[in-house]
Amino acid sequence: MKLQIGGSPCTKWSIAQTKNRETEPEGIGWELFENYLIALEKFKPDFFLYENNKSMAPAIRAQITRELGVEPILINSGLVSAQNRQRLYWTNIPGVEQPEDLGILLRDILESGVCWREKAYTLMAGHARSVVNAIARNGKFPFNGAAEPVRIGTIESAAESKNFNSRPYRVYSPDGKSVTLSSTDGGTGSTTGLYAAPVRVGDMPNASGEVSGSQSGRIYSVDGKGVPIQARPNGGGADGAATGLYAVPAGMAWRGRGESSSYEMRDDQKANSVTAAGHQSRLVIEAADGKTYPVYEVRDGQITIKGKQYHIKLADGFYIIRKLTVTECKRLQTVPEEYIFPVSDTQAYKMLGNGWTVDVIAHILHYAPGITEEPLEVLSMYDGMSCGHLALDKLGAHIAHYYATEIDKYAVQTTQHNFPDTIQLGDAFQVRDDGWSLPGLAMEETVAEPAEEVMEETEQDGGHVAAPSIIIERTRECVLSLSYGKDSLACLGAIEELGWPLDRIIHAEVWATDTIPADLPPMMEFKAKADAIIKERWGIEVEHVRSQYSYESRFYKLCGGKNEKYRGEITGFPGVIRNWCNSELKVNPMNKAKKNCISYMGIAADEPNRFHNLTDTKKSPLVAAGWIEEQCRIWCEKNGLLSPIYTSSARGGCWFCHYQGVKQLRLLRKNYPEYWKLLLKWDVDSIRTFRSDGHTVHDFEKRFQLEDQGFISPDDKIFRWSMLEEPLNFRIF
Repeated sequence: MKLQIGGSPCTKWSIAQTKNRETEPEGIGWELFENYLIALEKFKPDFFLYENNKSMAPAIRAQITRELGVEPILINSGLVSAQNRQRLYWTNIPGVEQPEDLGILLRDILESGVCWREKAYTLMAGHARSVVNAIARNGKFPFNGAAEPVRIGTIESAAESKNFNSRPYRVYSPDGKSVTLSSTDGGTGSTTGLYAAPVRVGDMPNASGEVSGSQSGRIYSVDGKGVPIQARPNGGGADGAATGLYAVPAGMAWRGRGESSSYEMRDDQKANSVTAAGHQSRLVIEAADGKTYPVYEVRDGQITIKGKQYHIKLADGFYIIRKLTVTECKRLQTVPEEYIFPVSDTQAYKMLGNGWTVDVIAHILHYAPGITEEPLEVLSMYDGMSCGHLALDKLGAHIAHYYATEIDKYAVQTTQHNFPDTIQLGDAFQVRDDGWSLPGLAMEETVAEPAEEVMEETEQDGGHVAAPSIIIERTRECVLSLSYGKDSLACLGAIEELGWPLDRIIHAEVWATDTIPADLPPMMEFKAKADAIIKERWGIEVEHVRSQYSYESRFYKLCGGKNEKYRGEITGFPGVIRNWCNSELKVNPMNKAKKNCISYMGIAADEPNRFHNLTDTKKSPLVAAGWIEEQCRIWCEKNGLLSPIYTSSARGGCWFCHYQGVKQLRLLRKNYPEYWKLLLKWDVDSIRTFRSDGHTVHDFEKRFQLEDQGFISPDDKIFRWSMLEEPLNFRIF
C-alpha cells in the first residue's frame, strides 16, 4: 500500500503573517503546495493526507479543495489533547469522523504547577523565551505557560494560634520541596509570610574580619555550593525585611534600586552578596533545576507585573510564572515521551510547534482500509520530526519504506536519531525534476495479470458491484489467513461456491503468558467451536501458529540497541515508536508459515478501497464471488460461525491491548480480576506507561475504585484525569 502525507509550510498563508500574507493561490506558499501535488501525481498513492492551517484565505482553501478533489475536515486537537489547535485535513481516506473528546485539560499534562486556562493555545514554533515578558509586552496571556505555587505549609508553632494558617505563618518554596527554614523575618512573617531560605553553611566575617554571628553575616546555600546571601532590612532592622530571605545563584549581582533594580551577571562569574528587594516582582528564587525565577503575588484574581495589573485565573498566593517544558510540549502534541531530541531545547520547541498532533493523525489514518495489514510505502512531504511515522507506529502499521522531504538540519538529525531507517530526500522542490524517483521503488503503476479473469456485474441490495471472477490454477499451495472475523470465515463459503482449491488454513495465536491466552474465554470457546465445524465440513484442521514469545516473555526481554536510556532495561509495554506486539507476535509467525503460496484474504466486494491489495499471489474469494460484508455476516450466522464480538460486548483481540477503550478495561477488571491483577503487575514493572498519553493501569484502577465508591459515575462525560488528584469534593452519584 502506498501512502502520501504532509503539510506544506503555512507561513505565507497564516493570519499571523502581518506582512506580505498570501491570499490567492500564487506565490511561494502555493509553490510549496504544488510540490505536494506533483509528488501525488508521480508517486500515485492509494491514500493521501494533506494538512494546513484553517486561517488561510478562502480562495486558497477553495483551490486546494479543487486540486485534491475532496472537501477538508476541520479537527481540533483539543479533542485528543490539552491543546486547542484547529487544522484542516484533506484526505481520500473514506469515512473519517471527528475524534472522541477525551476531556484532557492543560493541568493533566503539566509536570508541576497549575495553569490559568483549561486548554493550551496552539503551540508555536517560535516558543516564547519568557512568558512573563510576553505578558508585560502584550497585556494578555497569549503564550503557553504554567504557574508554580511556592507555598509549602504553615509554621507548626502557630498551630494553636488564632492566626493559624494566616499569611504571616505560611512558608513558601520554589519547587514544592521542604528546605531548611532559617529566617526569622521580623514580626513573624510580616504580611507576606515566611520564605524557605537556603541551608545555612556558616558565617561571613565583616569588614574588620570579625564573625559576629548576626543574621546579616550568615552564609546560605541552596545546594551546598556556597551561594552567599545578605539580608538588608528595608527599614525593619536586621530581621530580613518584610519579605524574608532569598538566594540567588553564583554569578548574579543586585544592581540599582526600585523599579530599575535587577539582578545582573557578574563579569567574573563569582558569588556576590545580594540584598533582598522589597518590590515583589523583583524577588528572585532558585528552583530545583538551577534556574532563577521572580516571584509574583496573585491577589483578588489580579497579578502585578512590572507595575501593571493583569487578570489571571489563579487562587491568591505566590507563584513562579514559567513557559511549558519540552516534555509538556511533547504531551501537548501527543508525542511519546521516549521520543528523543538530540538538539537544543530551542530547536525542540520549534519542531514541536511545526509538527502534527500525533493522535489526530493516527485517528484519521486508522480509517484507511488495510492500513495495518499490508506493508506501507510512505512518502512524507515536509516531514519535520516525523510525526507521521509516530502516528503509523501507534497504529501498529508495518512500514516497509519511509521517504521524507525535509531541509531543516535539526529536524533531519532528530528524525534519523529516532527512525534511522528513514530515507531522506532533501528539498521538496526536487520533485519537479523530470527524473525524480524514490530509491528502490518503481514509480510506474503496475498491475498483476491473473491466469484467467472475467469481469461480471453482480446485483446486490439494489446496487451493482464489479466483481472479477478468477479461475485459480493449482500452481502453488493455496492458504487462507484466518482471523475468526466474519469476512475471513465467510471466505470458506465463497471458496466453496467458486470451486477454488484450499490446502491450508492458518491462524496466528497470541498468548499472554505461557499458560494464559490473549483471547478472553468467550473467544477461545468460539475458536474451538469454529475449528470443529471447519474440520468436519472442509476436512482441514486449522493451524494455530505462534511466536517464540508470549506477550509476557517479550515484555521482560532486556532492551539492546543504540538507545542508552533503555539499554539493559526490560522492554515493558509496547511504545508508540516501538510497537512490537503486532509485528512480533502476529505478523512474523504468520509470514513464516506462508511462503511461496497463493494467499486468500478476507476483502469484501463492497470494499473497493482495498482492491489494490489483490495481486497474482493475493486473492479475495469474496471479491471474486461478489460477496459484500452484510452477506458475510449472514453466511456466518447461518453456519454457526459468527463470532461473539458481533453479538455481545465481548472484545476481539488481546485482553491486555493498550489501545482498548475504558469500557473494555472496566469489563476486564469486573469479569476477569485475575487478568486485571496481572496487568497491574506489568504496570509496576514496565519502563513505559500503559498508554502513550502517560496514563497507567493504576490510573484506571484508581478511577474504577472511585466509581465503585460512588464518587464518579462510569457514564460521566465530564470526567477529567485531574479529578484523580483532587479532593473528593465533587458530586456523589
